[in-house]
Formats: sequence, structure tokens, C-alpha cells
Amino acid sequence: MNEKNIMNGENGWMTKEEFEAELMYRAALSPAKAMMKKGLLSQEEYTQIDNTLLDQFHPPLGLLLAGKKQPF
Repeated sequence: MNEKNIMNGENGWMTKEEFEAELMYRAALSPAKAMMKKGLLSQEEYTQIDNTLLDQFHPPLGLLLAGKKQPF
């Protein structure tokens, strides 16, 4: 396995950079999700945070699940 790729990037798996972007996005979103579940954030506020983090990290799975195109 190539060190640059987490799981054989040339066959459709994530590269190391994509994996790290996904990891950082999910880690940053986690507190907002917990706050929304506790009623400390509204759905609108959560969505705004999510969109900001999607724009900042460009996580491949996060963008796919949000229905946004990847910038390639």
C-alpha cells in the first residue's frame, strides 16, 4: 500500500489528504451536533456551522452526504 493513500486511492478509495479532511470535518462538527441534541443550537444554526465546515475542510463523504459537488 502506498503511504500517500489510505486505501489504494487510484482505485476509488480515499487518499491520505481526503481522509484527513474527512476526519477534521467530523471532529469539528461533533461538538455542534452534541449541542443541537441538547437544544443549545437550533437546526438552522447547526446547518450554518455544517456548511461553514464543509467549505473549510472539503470532506469527500461530508460533501457527498450533503448533496454538494466536490470542487474537482
